Amino acid sequence: MLEVGPAGGGRKLRAELVAAGNEEPVLQCPVPELSLAFFRETRDNTIGLMLALSAYKRA
Repeated sequence: MLEVGPAGGGRKLRAELVAAGNEEPVLQCPVPELSLAFFRETRDNTIGLMLALSAYKRA
């Protein structure tokens, strides 16, 4: 379970990362435009997770 929001605040976005049938990660969230990406930090070789609104949404 992921919770995004200010520390100590009551308003947080809750999302869950689950494995699909093909074992790929799927983000389950009430915000349909939310997307996620994994990246490798080259300085210390750790894996990071980026959670953001989709750049492809058009107004």
